[in-house]
Amino acid sequence: MRDSFSGFYALSEGDFDKLWQEALIVLDANAILDLYRLPPMARDDFFEVLEYYKTRLWIPFQVGLEVQRNRFRVIADRQKSTDAALKEVNAAFANLKSTVQNLKLERYKAPLNPEAILNKFEAPLTELSEAIREAKKEELKISAEDPVRDRIDKIFEGRVGPAPSSQEEVDQLNKEGERRFQNEVPPGFLDAVKKDQSFTHDGIRYLSKFGDLILWTQLLNYIKNDDTIKSVMLVTSEKKPDWWWRVTEGGNRILGPHPELKAEITKAGSVDLFWMYSADDFLERSAKYRNEEVAETSVQELRDIVNRDETEATDNNELNIFSDFPPNTGRAPDWVLAGTNPLIGTWLQSNRGDVSTSIYGPDFTVTTPDGVEVGYMVVRIPHFLQSSHIPREVVDRVLSVKNSINVRREAHIALVVLIGEKPVHLLKGTRSRDKIKAILKTWATAIGLAEIILGTIADHQFHFIMEYPEPGDPPSAGASIFD
Repeated sequence: MRDSFSGFYALSEGDFDKLWQEALIVLDANAILDLYRLPPMARDDFFEVLEYYKTRLWIPFQVGLEVQRNRFRVIADRQKSTDAALKEVNAAFANLKSTVQNLKLERYKAPLNPEAILNKFEAPLTELSEAIREAKKEELKISAEDPVRDRIDKIFEGRVGPAPSSQEEVDQLNKEGERRFQNEVPPGFLDAVKKDQSFTHDGIRYLSKFGDLILWTQLLNYIKNDDTIKSVMLVTSEKKPDWWWRVTEGGNRILGPHPELKAEITKAGSVDLFWMYSADDFLERSAKYRNEEVAETSVQELRDIVNRDETEATDNNELNIFSDFPPNTGRAPDWVLAGTNPLIGTWLQSNRGDVSTSIYGPDFTVTTPDGVEVGYMVVRIPHFLQSSHIPREVVDRVLSVKNSINVRREAHIALVVLIGEKPVHLLKGTRSRDKIKAILKTWATAIGLAEIILGTIADHQFHFIMEYPEPGDPPSAGASIFD
């Protein structure tokens, strides 16, 4: 039985010992890019483990290419997170002070001295701001000098697979990818949401949605050409079920690599052992086999990064931003916001205007080029297309935000609606788009919104789908349920 269905079986303790002693260790791009996301001390710990296993490391060409193309974005995301934290700390005291002053507590009979009380808050918040500024000085900068990449270069020197030889080779992979995606053959079939996004490198055009498949194919080709490779360990920060064997019975759990991947790789070359680790598990478990401890704080910091991966999907192909809380309740838990909102903020900054974040009211305030302020609220509605009715929770949140910023003064409110991956495919065709646009128009008019943006999160990016009003439409205006 086991011989016929080996992909469904876990490794024994002896197998794991053998794996750590001799396996070819392959990292994906996200695992390497985590080195940029980590603070300096945890980054050094991760580097030490990679340097220890240096002679057994190897990466497909696709991995190296994705690291080179995405490192600046990761550095920028890290800087934006620090900048946002600094703004939040500074705004917290300013908002608190303004709120207390507006109450005019000194007019009450009770012996209150609000100014003295406020001054007690100012010193620790100022100290916290200075600490964040000092941490920012140690962060990587977007420049030609990149000390993290320098260390990565030394580790993987001579350990990168060959590039595709021609456009024809990549086109053939794309053709095979379409077949695999239609049949949901892993890896990468959940990346179909990327549609026809592409980029060109060295004269060859790549479709982004097939990145995982190209990585996997390059790995299979490598082991086919080397019959000395008997075991393979893949370190990845992917969490999607097109890589992992996930079960929901008895709770949402990961049992190991997707059985189809185990079956496919053991049929290629001479490999008889294959396993996958998340980057944080790899770092933690390496301590046992190196006989050297890894700081618990470093493991936890890497685990926090991996667990915030916004591309994680459930077995229903819906993004993890919908998995553990009611999706229509408006503001999501902080761990979700940490993973998704920076991506949405980046898109708004590029496409709408200067963005600031707030823990009060809207998720974002955008100042447009003509000086208009628009508050954007993020709501998560995975089954958006199943009903044209506005969720009551969304209405309540819009009403609450409008009241908080005083609807009597000029204020523009907009929604960013995140949907699951499956509905994206239903938006193809003029009729479908017209139907969605009609729904968005109804919502905008009913709630009195300046704009509604429809999108999804995949591949560490916010993907715009459509908007209302679209260019050429009259501005969204008219009577609302709040007028």
